[in-house]
Amino acid sequence: MLEPIFNAPVQQAVFRAALQAQSFPGRCVALPTSVEGLPTYRALLAALLDAEVSLADPQNLLCAKADWPFLEACPVDAEHADFILLGGEKVHSIKPRIGTLEEPEKSASLVLIVGHIGANDGLELKLTGPGIQTEQRLHVEGLAREWLNLRQNWNTAFPMGVDIFLAGSNGIVALPRTTQIEVI
Repeated sequence: MLEPIFNAPVQQAVFRAALQAQSFPGRCVALPTSVEGLPTYRALLAALLDAEVSLADPQNLLCAKADWPFLEACPVDAEHADFILLGGEKVHSIKPRIGTLEEPEKSASLVLIVGHIGANDGLELKLTGPGIQTEQRLHVEGLAREWLNLRQNWNTAFPMGVDIFLAGSNGIVALPRTTQIEVI
């Protein structure tokens, strides 16, 4: 019996949640109740990946037997991946693709596994930019500040850069490359 995250209607609902998160950076978007109790990052990957994209899992966070066959993505190293899955608590040395001026869409998207999003604990962020009316405040548990420094370096030559999804215990947050982030 397939887990709910591998059923098309659930994947479509999770994909809509990811689109909403991208449209409103810094806003924590809850996933459908049908995926409650399952890791948010697995549901997100099941919605975003298919046989046309590649995934790097340098920390071996996915279960090879249970996840890889259903995700269908081609496993590659982080330097060549379309998507990269990493834990958010500690920075992992990677050099993701940032695209080119002609093809900025050829960049990587990071999925960082964090703790609770929105509580008053953890790193406090102030976000501004497209999709945010004035500013968005966000608290994230389990996110190392160094990830934000790396993100800033990767995104200096806009439109090149990386986009990040934070997969927390209570939902997902998108940090597109156009979003400016200040640690409070």
